[in-house]
Amino acid sequence: MPQIQRWYKGFSYRGNPQELIEQISKQVQRHNLGNLVPLLRVEKGVKSRKPFYFFLALESLQKGEIPTEVQSTLLQLSFFASAIKGSPSLSYEQIKSMVGVAHDVYEYTNNIPYQPVQELTCDNPFDLIESVSINNSFIDIDISRRYEQLLYWLSALGSGTWESFKKGCEVLQLQEPKRILRRLKLLGHVESSLDGKRWSAAPAALVKINSQLNSQEFILCGQRCISWLTQLEKYAEIIPLSPIHRKCTTLYSSESKRM
Repeated sequence: MPQIQRWYKGFSYRGNPQELIEQISKQVQRHNLGNLVPLLRVEKGVKSRKPFYFFLALESLQKGEIPTEVQSTLLQLSFFASAIKGSPSLSYEQIKSMVGVAHDVYEYTNNIPYQPVQELTCDNPFDLIESVSINNSFIDIDISRRYEQLLYWLSALGSGTWESFKKGCEVLQLQEPKRILRRLKLLGHVESSLDGKRWSAAPAALVKINSQLNSQEFILCGQRCISWLTQLEKYAEIIPLSPIHRKCTTLYSSESKRM
């Protein structure tokens, strides 16, 4: 599968660097370009009203290939009128000696210059859950059980950063966290911010998939905990369908109607 590559396109500009950062950030958010334009780097020691260089980070399948959405919206700003000639694509190694800290263009009103996300102080994020007993020998736990433990942890935490999600997958030895997050979103278990930096567990919900005269079938989505599932078992038969899905078959009895 082709890999997304990060590269830089350079420009020169004369003016206020802080205004440049702010205006570009506004346009990135307005046109929802956060997944294509992750950050901006400005030449070191820049003084207002003096000419300086700045570099826009771009992500695409091929270096030097500007995404159509970026070309038709963001690059129409006057800030990008003077591109550095002769270098259609630059690597960070080529520019790192002349640029300062990165500027996060996702949230132009907060944390500029950009500060990297601090590492989690808890080596094992599942230590935060006292109500769920987890075997530390994850290698011996089957894949279905590990997905269940991940979902219990996401439910207990409620929300968090992309870094915390990756750490959870790493501890449980679950590969490809981006694929896992996308699947959890499609199945209605979690939501994520537009820039992909934060996630939140979706509220618990029973989605009806089948209805017959004597019974109904539901898919259980969203948050969950062991005590809640134990209560649910009093009214329905809970059947695992996949590593991150359960089906509830609810029988129509006088007791279940009062649930």
